[in-house]
Amino acid sequence: MTSYTLRQLGGKSPNLTENQMNYLTKLFNWYKETKQTELPLKPIKQYFKAWTTIDDDMDYFVKMGFLERYDRRYRFLAKEIDLSVIERIQQKSQPLDSQVTDFDESVVVSAITSYYNNLNLSFFSKSPNLTYAIPSASFGENYLFQDTLSSETFGLASHFNHNENNIISEQIGDVNQSFFVDMSGTVIAAKQSESSRKIKEPNLFLTILRQLGYFQDENDKLAETVSFQDYVKVDFEVEVEKVSVRLGSFVHEAELELDEITKELLYFLVIEKYISELRCSKQVIRFI
Repeated sequence: MTSYTLRQLGGKSPNLTENQMNYLTKLFNWYKETKQTELPLKPIKQYFKAWTTIDDDMDYFVKMGFLERYDRRYRFLAKEIDLSVIERIQQKSQPLDSQVTDFDESVVVSAITSYYNNLNLSFFSKSPNLTYAIPSASFGENYLFQDTLSSETFGLASHFNHNENNIISEQIGDVNQSFFVDMSGTVIAAKQSESSRKIKEPNLFLTILRQLGYFQDENDKLAETVSFQDYVKVDFEVEVEKVSVRLGSFVHEAELELDEITKELLYFLVIEKYISELRCSKQVIRFI
């Protein structure tokens, strides 16, 4: 029997430890297998005898909205979503491209990143191969780096927002993010102009940018998947707000009626499809 997996999307999704994620998923599958809708804590403790932090964890699951506790009994609030339904509806949905053709990609990505950072979408599904392109942004005083998190497009923004212990983090160390973004932006701007000769090597910022794929050859030509744009900061913010309004009013054409969480997932998948097909998966904006 295929088991359910907990999916969490959005910057406001509750933080769970690996142990909490493991037991919450096991609990949901146990409820499904035994056809339970609600249970008191005692039989749960009897079944999960190795779960030493169960009291604190169950309180946290209630606080975070995964479970509700009523009359000392626990019922799941986190829903199961049949992703085959979502996939069928998504095919009939109007693509996002048609709604934002009059905006630069970098502006649309910035609006999508803001949407994602404010999203809290948690659900269970049986789909084993569900993957997402997650947008990330890192601001400096004068530069903005944006990219989407995947093995192919991992950039500076993804590093700072989803930091893992790897060769990049070892080289960067504990650094002020805004400072590093601005210095990296300055290096890219210099490489885009005749002033590239002013960059003396070894240069940490240039080294990291090369390793993250911002340049495509030994002459440090900007990679085809990287865009570099100048924007007046106020103008950029105005354009992002326009796109945010457009996204907020975006109506999907679907023949089936959906509950709110399924509508939210459909909305996310349409947006995710847009960012996964970006011409430039890494974007650098210089504010002038």
